[in-house]
Amino acid sequence: MLAKHAGECLQDCVWVGIPFAGGMSEIPHMKARTILANDLHHHVINLADVVTSGIHGPKLRKRLSNLLFHPAVLRRCQLLCLAKESGELCHPLDWAEAYFVCCWQGRSSTSGTTSEFKNQLALRWEAGGGDSAKRYHSAIESLEQWREEFSRVTFSCLDVFEFLEKCKDRDGHGIYADPPFPISGDKYLHHMTDDGHRHLAEVLSGYTKTKVVCRFQDHPLVRELYPKTSWEWTDLNGRNQGNVDVLEYLITNSTRVFKTNE
Repeated sequence: MLAKHAGECLQDCVWVGIPFAGGMSEIPHMKARTILANDLHHHVINLADVVTSGIHGPKLRKRLSNLLFHPAVLRRCQLLCLAKESGELCHPLDWAEAYFVCCWQGRSSTSGTTSEFKNQLALRWEAGGGDSAKRYHSAIESLEQWREEFSRVTFSCLDVFEFLEKCKDRDGHGIYADPPFPISGDKYLHHMTDDGHRHLAEVLSGYTKTKVVCRFQDHPLVRELYPKTSWEWTDLNGRNQGNVDVLEYLITNSTRVFKTNE
């Protein structure tokens, strides 16, 4: 629901910039002619590149489908990703395969965090909730759809403020910002300090023509930086990385842009 609503908020935009690409669940709901997705997480960008490839994409899906859902498989893939972070070279296809396994065979709530490649296999000892192996194979089946989505996206790996500095403030442009949340975002490898959040809010507040949409959970700092007198808040049910329902907000500058254009 949240991803769909975020896309609807930007439905009139012909260009959309996404400074924190992350899981990119909002992209299928964005209709802009040009979408530029940015993330410092090189594992994510490489996976998107391989998924989009007409040569490597089908190979990736086949290889993933033939893997056992097993702790040894997960650990092997974690070691490859850790080696890649240490600067070792590996084929993009091997890298994408390893990272996908780490995301979908490991326990939820660790993607992009400092413990991303240290978690355990998602074993279920009761019937409650969905089956982990089925979830893994469902994710593989979705890769074909993601290939189509990624093929219309341009990707970059820039610091968020370098990315935003390059974004033009123009009518028909949009920014979708989903930064690491205050406090809960501290566990991320590329986390954002309170000063970073203040700087981000200052930059986003500077747009007078561009439609800005931010995603946050409730927090005193967020309320301070995005006051309801200047920003429009919409409460929606989202899910955290543990797949638990949480109240989240889409915060837009709709009112500010409207007043500026009057």
